[in-house]
Amino acid sequence: MYLGVVNVYAPNLLSEKKDFFVNLNEVIGNLGVPMIVGGDFNSVRESNERIGISVNSCDMGPLNEFIQAWNLVDLPFSGSCFTWFEGGSSTSANRLDRFLISTDVLCKIPSLIQKTLKRSLSDHNTVVLQEITIPSRPRPFKWLCHWAEDSGFRILVEEIVGRSQNIEISKLLSEIKMASKTWAKVIRDAEKDSIKVIESKISDLEQEALVGNNNSDVLKEIQIWKVKLWSKYRREEREWLQKSRLKWFIKHCSRQSLKQTEYQKIYFIKRVLYIT
Repeated sequence: MYLGVVNVYAPNLLSEKKDFFVNLNEVIGNLGVPMIVGGDFNSVRESNERIGISVNSCDMGPLNEFIQAWNLVDLPFSGSCFTWFEGGSSTSANRLDRFLISTDVLCKIPSLIQKTLKRSLSDHNTVVLQEITIPSRPRPFKWLCHWAEDSGFRILVEEIVGRSQNIEISKLLSEIKMASKTWAKVIRDAEKDSIKVIESKISDLEQEALVGNNNSDVLKEIQIWKVKLWSKYRREEREWLQKSRLKWFIKHCSRQSLKQTEYQKIYFIKRVLYIT
């Protein structure tokens, strides 16, 4: 992605600001790329961005019109909300300096903020553009619905809840998460026969039943393996159903152009429960 960066220093007089924004519009229009426009605009956008000096509503117009015309974003501020300060007999402060970002840039880097540094000899605070670090979060844990139909799993959860009456809900869910993962692994290890292996065993037993004289024991064994096969198919079917719902949900959201940031990720869908 090509990116244009423009540093500005706007005039202080209102009559000159109009010509300034006309020229700035022409520069951005000629570039024709997503923009980062930053500097001293010598204007405020709202009355609460100025203290100690009367606010002229006409002075706010050109800057706000410029932002709306190019669909720019005035990023959140970290630090002082004022970037210019004057002391003496009458103290005054303004927010004159800022970064304005194209939405295309923000979609690529959603965690950008503006940060004001401490003022030194200058009457202006330095404003920097910064990408904030997103703290890592616990990996989501998917809880399959058919687990709840297993009496052993239900007993396991009830025991954990019973002995954890006075702990925080986050710790309780964390214990259930770890116990569920251990339980699921034990079940998988205990049922090592895959669907193909079970089907092969049933086929061999059926051939044996066809040629044998006393095949009642073989037929009983076939019935036992068929019950196991049905249980396997049923379990896989439910897992496929949940996973397909989740894939459909994510795909549907992307078609609707939902913008997901690190703060807005979706970890829940009907009948799929995540314990974090």
